[in-house]
Amino acid sequence: MLQQCDLHTHSTASDGQYRPAELVRLARKAGIQCLALTDHDTVDGLSEAVQAGEETGITVLRGIELGASEDRHLHIVGLGLREDCPEMQALCQKLKDSRDERKYRIAAFLEEKGVGIPLSEVEELAKGGVVARPHFAQVLLRHGFVS
Repeated sequence: MLQQCDLHTHSTASDGQYRPAELVRLARKAGIQCLALTDHDTVDGLSEAVQAGEETGITVLRGIELGASEDRHLHIVGLGLREDCPEMQALCQKLKDSRDERKYRIAAFLEEKGVGIPLSEVEELAKGGVVARPHFAQVLLRHGFVS
């Protein structure tokens, strides 16, 4: 029998809308039997998602989405990860640091353009995860800078 699977999902550990456990429960309600959590540049939500999968009967695959670029930017989805791998942890920390730096650059750029928005409001939308461009977009929309 064919399973309904979603092999590319994001949680609040990157730029998703739901916490990992919430995402798993919503997938269950939607009839999904297997789900891969593939947050951008982080494995932080995997343990929570796997635990929720065990509680709900959904198979959760450990994944990640990594950005890579040379001539153009690509997104690579990796599945079947071991989040306790030291090399993976080091890579994710480096990428997290880079994303943290980027949020300050984006905030400074917007401020230079006369579009001052509270960074704390953007961070609040990330719900403890990494601040990403969609979080800035939501705050810009909320404050009427874009429609």
